This record gives sequence, C-alpha cells and structure tokens, in this order.
Amino acid sequence: MGNHKNYKYILGIDISKKRLDCCLTYKNQLLWEGNIPNTKSGLTALFRKLKSLKVAIGDLLFCCENTGIYTLPLLRFVQEHNLNLWLEAPITIKKSLGFVRGKSDQVDAHRIATYAYHFQDKYRPWAPPKKSIETLRSLSKRRKNLLKVEPAATKLRRNKDNGQQNRLQRGLKKLPQHLASHKKDTEQIEKREASGFVCF
Repeated sequence: MGNHKNYKYILGIDISKKRLDCCLTYKNQLLWEGNIPNTKSGLTALFRKLKSLKVAIGDLLFCCENTGIYTLPLLRFVQEHNLNLWLEAPITIKKSLGFVRGKSDQVDAHRIATYAYHFQDKYRPWAPPKKSIETLRSLSKRRKNLLKVEPAATKLRRNKDNGQQNRLQRGLKKLPQHLASHKKDTEQIEKREASGFVCF
C-alpha cells in the first residue's frame, strides 16, 4: 500500500508485556479506547470489536512503538490478517509531540494515535522479517520450556527414587547456563532487529 493514503481510522497501541492499551480515533476524534491481553486471543477479540464498530479495515492504520519482543504477538497478527501497521521508534513519537500532560498507558495510546494522524506522510508500512520472527518465536518457546523445570523439580524432590533425583540434580545444574544462553540470544536479536524492522 502506498504512503499517500489518508487513513480515516487510526488505532494507537501502547504495548507492554501483558497487555495492549488501545485508542481508536476517526478523523482524530476519539471513537473507542480500552485494553486487551497481549495474546493472540486478545487480538482476535480486538478484531471483533473493530468490526462491531463498523470500522473499515482497509481505512484503518495501526500504529505502535517498537518495543522489541513484546511487539511479536501483534506483528504475527498483522501479518496473518494483512493489516496496515506503522511501527515507529518511541523517541520519534516523543520528539514530534513535545511535552504531553499525564502519563499512563492509555494516555500513551492516545498520543500514538495523534502522532499517526498528524504525520501520515511519514508512514512506512511494516513488512515482516520472517527469519527474525521465527527465531524469536523459537526462543520464546524455549524459555517457556525452561521455566517449567522448577515446578517439575519441586515435584521430583518429593520422589524417593534416587535415580530420578540424581538426574534431577544434573539437570538443575545446567538450568542457569541454559537461561543465560537464552537471555543472550534474545538480547542479540532484539538489538539487531528492534531498531530496524524491515519496511518499504
């Protein structure tokens, strides 16, 4: 989609680890605001909400700040549904709007929507760097699996099977090393990608 389209609907999204604060505007007038879980099911619920508000998806521009790995669920959703997304650097939005009274996630979502409306001429569509997204997805899954070790360890400690306990102790000794490796891999990818997701 070209850069010169004038979007009537803007959805500003403030992204955090567990939730997305949203601000939907129509011609820069508040239409709806709320928050959803930062998950696929949460985004699906958001999509239903937009449809219930009779929002023409082709006339809707999503805009959010690049927050690295926390942006990943939204990026996947945008890719799956072929949505219009503007992924902008936080410092760019902050500098363009100057001082803004108040500080909350909902205020930030409104601030992002305002930025997107006034500076549409700077919009560059986000395009998925497939390799990086798949790598982050793999790392996320790996982290979840590692974090399951501790509850399992607690259960096995109650087990009187010496063989199991010996295997458990060997596994626990390697856990910090695995977690450190995961953290290093994630940080390297975020540094490389967070400041420059592919656009065209």
